[in-house]
Amino acid sequence: MRKVTIGLLAVLCLWGATSWKSQPQWRVVQEAHMTGGTMQISDRPIFTPERTGLYRLSAYCSALGIPNKSGWSFLLMWNDLPGGPASASVSCLPDSYGPQQQTVVIFSPVAGVPIRLTGEASGDMSSTYNAAFTIEQLQ
Repeated sequence: MRKVTIGLLAVLCLWGATSWKSQPQWRVVQEAHMTGGTMQISDRPIFTPERTGLYRLSAYCSALGIPNKSGWSFLLMWNDLPGGPASASVSCLPDSYGPQQQTVVIFSPVAGVPIRLTGEASGDMSSTYNAAFTIEQLQ
């Protein structure tokens, strides 16, 4: 009875170890964050995918400043399969109701073509921003 129990336990452990490996997982391939930003961001490459596949973009921003006078918008751009332009944006305005926004997008960019970031102020540029993004690849 003891040998049977140990044998079943060993089989269960092997099955568990091999079944986990077959599940696709998201892996972070690029991350950046900016705190207390006041400068606009010109069309800047932030990541170049080495291969075609599924990617997940998560972006966040918050703004601090005079409500209804200024804010920030960030645009992430790439060439999606079959090669046309695509983008995702996140904008934030300082106000009393939680001046933040988040966005999550799953996409499939063309390999070898950079993903680019721009950021610009709306209004009088009197606000500051905190912004962050991650790009993950499904593997």
